[in-house]
Amino acid sequence: MNYQDLLDEAATLYDRGEFHSAVSKLEDIVLQNPTFYPAYNLLGCFYFSHGLLDEAETYFQKIINIEPNLPEAHNNLGYICLRKEKFDDAESHFKKALELNPHEMEALNNLSLLYKLQRKYDLALEGFKKIIAIHATSAEAHNNLGCAYRELGMLHEAIDEFNTVLQLNPNDVEALNNVGCSEKAIGNLPAAVRHLSKAIMLNESDPTLHFNLALTYIDCQDPKQALKHFEKCLKLAHDDSKKEEIGKWVEQLQKEIGQT
Repeated sequence: MNYQDLLDEAATLYDRGEFHSAVSKLEDIVLQNPTFYPAYNLLGCFYFSHGLLDEAETYFQKIINIEPNLPEAHNNLGYICLRKEKFDDAESHFKKALELNPHEMEALNNLSLLYKLQRKYDLALEGFKKIIAIHATSAEAHNNLGCAYRELGMLHEAIDEFNTVLQLNPNDVEALNNVGCSEKAIGNLPAAVRHLSKAIMLNESDPTLHFNLALTYIDCQDPKQALKHFEKCLKLAHDDSKKEEIGKWVEQLQKEIGQT
């Protein structure tokens, strides 16, 4: 039996949105061949993409039980542990992936993100810089390094990294948002408005972008534009607590504009 063909069929089913059929096909494969770990890998990825972290963790762990020396499996399991805030386990798996393959850049990136989350900034910066030294065009590494700099209050260094991402891809929405917020923080409001406005042109349905631009217009003392984007943000937001905060801004600005 050609298991690769069955894997391809499962992937096709998944791509068509037939999640349960794809999972069923993969489960048939491992029932016939319990040590065929590529099927477990797809199961883990499919469940993860649906936010089912416990199930994904189970399948990635099965791969390691079958083949303990697969760096990708340790990286995937580490990322699940990271998402579940099992930080010691996540660090252990990322380090194991790098021990097995020192060039496993995804694992190094994830380990560095873990360190940033834990505010171990020296280790985080070291990791991101190492990735950039090897892959100078890694937009993700430059963006992550910029975020670490921003958290440290090193805003000019952060802006440099975000601008590097934009040199690689002028339409990177995440970098546009990050550089816009950083420019706002140092008081460069025209640049902040320009970058955040472009991000919204590229992704008009993101409430965070409208919220950030609205706050920037507050600093610009332009309540009408601020109100416009807070109102758009309110329509797009899903978080009730965020809606309450935005609603207060809308109410305040409506009163302010009505009095002028």
